[in-house]
Amino acid sequence: MMKKKVSFLLAGMLMCMTPAMNGATIDGGIKGTVMDGELGGPLEFVTVQVKAKGSDKILQGSVTGSDGNYSIGGLKKGEYVVTFSYIGYGEVSKTISIGTNSQVLNLGELTLEEDANQLNEVEIVAKRPQMRFEIDRKVFDATQDIASEGGSVSDLLSNIPSVEVDNEGSVSLRGNSSVTIWINGKASGLTSDNQADILEMMPAGDIKQVEVITNPSAKYSPEGTAGIINIILDFSRFDLTD
Repeated sequence: MMKKKVSFLLAGMLMCMTPAMNGATIDGGIKGTVMDGELGGPLEFVTVQVKAKGSDKILQGSVTGSDGNYSIGGLKKGEYVVTFSYIGYGEVSKTISIGTNSQVLNLGELTLEEDANQLNEVEIVAKRPQMRFEIDRKVFDATQDIASEGGSVSDLLSNIPSVEVDNEGSVSLRGNSSVTIWINGKASGLTSDNQADILEMMPAGDIKQVEVITNPSAKYSPEGTAGIINIILDFSRFDLTD
């Protein structure tokens, strides 16, 4: 009698487990390979998205591997739209139909072609940095200083890091007013008495670049202990034919 009860109990448990086992049936899916129409061979990192037909909601997705293969599961019986996309290549969409909840549909090889509309000539314009650092100096490109355009050399110098110009027009370097100012690599003859007036009269537009030498070597024989500010003129702005 006890054996019969155990048998009935086991049978009941198996009957209860059967729906769960049936429910564990693997869902349908798709698989396939994406090929490169331009270079040939498999195309890696292609985005594959699956949407229900008539819907914009992405249900499943994947990315192709180095062999161009992809595999997507979790799809029930129904109709879907599969979209293949890759940067620089034309997008391709296919409508598929999965007949049963467990069908894995092999879409075979799909070739993506380069998108000619995205491969037009691209012009890249590089802009030089306004400040560059050399071994013994910092070089400031005055032609790119829009802020001082139309102003004086004093305005230009006030925009250079570590250079200060006070209300009187006196120039200092890192807080030290004992600084030598050169023009085109030569002593300018500017003194503390005329420096402010001359720099205020010189247009910033005539300057090509400014070199700030904070640790000048002995060969420069600098009079100022703070360093040298070398103002380079832009000769292209001057008429030298006369």
